[in-house]
Amino acid sequence: MSKQELEQLFSGIREQDWEFADCVPFPDNAYDYAGAALFWDQEKCGAAFLEADGSFQRCSIDAGPEDELGPTYLGEGNISFFLEGEDGQPCEWTLSIQVDGKNVTFKAQSEDGQQSPEEGLS
Repeated sequence: MSKQELEQLFSGIREQDWEFADCVPFPDNAYDYAGAALFWDQEKCGAAFLEADGSFQRCSIDAGPEDELGPTYLGEGNISFFLEGEDGQPCEWTLSIQVDGKNVTFKAQSEDGQQSPEEGLS
């Protein structure tokens, strides 16, 4: 799936207050996801892991927006991207999704050691 196709898929599932920021496809379809879309939900960053049929899992990260997110797929359900750090400078984050049957968990951690609470929502 291309970035344009992911953006179009996201536009079909987005809530009114979600502002699309960027997306990254998953070339190996980790956990049957086609990719992840990053968006802003008021003051937080959100990530939606999208399946080709439009179903998704989402989480929020308690960090501010950065102009250039630069999302990169790292493999096996892991992505990296940049958000605003505590010092106001760009800070790289890694977000992981893990799926075990019906249990979905997320882990978000910044390069400076910040962790965002795991918040998995479908």
